[in-house]
Amino acid sequence: MTAIIGVDVGVTTGVGWGWYNPALRDRAGIWTALARGRRTGWAEVRPYKSPAIGHEVCRVVAERIAIWNMGGLDLREILICIEDFQVRRDLRGATGQDKLAPVFIAGSLVETLVMAGYENQIEFISASTSKSFCSDKRLKEWGKRTAGRMGWIRGKKHARDACRLIAVGLEQVV
Repeated sequence: MTAIIGVDVGVTTGVGWGWYNPALRDRAGIWTALARGRRTGWAEVRPYKSPAIGHEVCRVVAERIAIWNMGGLDLREILICIEDFQVRRDLRGATGQDKLAPVFIAGSLVETLVMAGYENQIEFISASTSKSFCSDKRLKEWGKRTAGRMGWIRGKKHARDACRLIAVGLEQVV
């Protein structure tokens, strides 16, 4: 089993998680392996406009890792997939905080993970990679197979984007 956490960083940060079987992926395909994930879940984190958002995202991820640890997971079997946000010029209508929140949150999370010894288990994945690999159509199929618990999560765009990162992470696990 491989535990994967996907983190779609931003003012509203989506976090998704679960235990997935790379051997099942190889036998039955990635979408079956994703649909049969265990101990899955998601959260959308958006504290009130506060610098504490970085801390809150770190708390959600650290809490998930601690729960898995208490459940007997070998902590070396965790992969943390973080969206590799690229700052662009001229994001019209956005504030400076909106533009830089993903960078701030990713930095806070990476620092926390590195201090805990997870530096070799962090993967940055571009949004274009995750969206092309895990299209809306594929997310909807995953959602049907899990009764909306993972994949296409109604009304939760950032949680869906975290699921896309999980899919790419499982595809890339050796």
